[in-house]
Amino acid sequence: MRTRSTRIVLVTTGCLAFGLAVSVALAWALCLWPTRNLGNTFQLGVNSRPDGERSSHTVYHWSNTRSVGFRHVAIWQIPGHEPINRHAARRMREQIHAGKAGLPPDQRAAGPYVEPAWPSWLPTLPEDETERAQWGARAAGWPLPCLASRSSATSTGPGAGTRQTSWSMRLIPATPTSGAAPQDPDRGAVPLRPLPLGLAANTLLFASPLIIVLVVVPTARGTIRRRRGLCPACGYERRGLEPGQPCPECGQARANTETRTHRGRARAKA
Repeated sequence: MRTRSTRIVLVTTGCLAFGLAVSVALAWALCLWPTRNLGNTFQLGVNSRPDGERSSHTVYHWSNTRSVGFRHVAIWQIPGHEPINRHAARRMREQIHAGKAGLPPDQRAAGPYVEPAWPSWLPTLPEDETERAQWGARAAGWPLPCLASRSSATSTGPGAGTRQTSWSMRLIPATPTSGAAPQDPDRGAVPLRPLPLGLAANTLLFASPLIIVLVVVPTARGTIRRRRGLCPACGYERRGLEPGQPCPECGQARANTETRTHRGRARAKA
């Protein structure tokens, strides 16, 4: 019994490890895939000043880029307007949740359109008071996002300011991007921060076929054979054999559970 239980645990663990590896590899492949099918850029105007202070209407660019298994969200400063701060980010999130952001209806029919949404994996700005010219995050995975990264910059000009990237690893060298505010400056890098729900769901999805084939089916088949008095390994007829006697066909010894069952029946008869 212990040997069979140990085998089930080891095989299940191996299947889950395989599912995890497939989830990560697929997320990285989708993140590095060069084609991006859908993408929209909006302008959001919010008050960038704290509550109680004189309001300041500031306009920011909000970029949505999405394809199968990949999404990139970025906010960056429009030249001449104030940088991004926590107050502006909070009000942008409230405006998006309220459905008050996006392209006008007459522009949505012009091409592929992605409704703006503030994803749960897009973190808020840190507690420090550093104002940023760009703030964004990337997520990849299928069928659910399972890995994410984030980035920020204090200036959108080429070579100016400081850029910070966390939970990211670059696999492909960066290529020059035209424009003062590139929408995805981390292209060629893969995310590393796990998203628990998505990673668990994707891992179970890819591990389930192996678990069914290697664990569920053999266990169910062995149980049915034991109940019919057959060898759980090869299905040979074991009737007339002593408990614990190896199978004449495959040489496997009788299962401990079966031996204990016969002993229990003998005690009940006595």
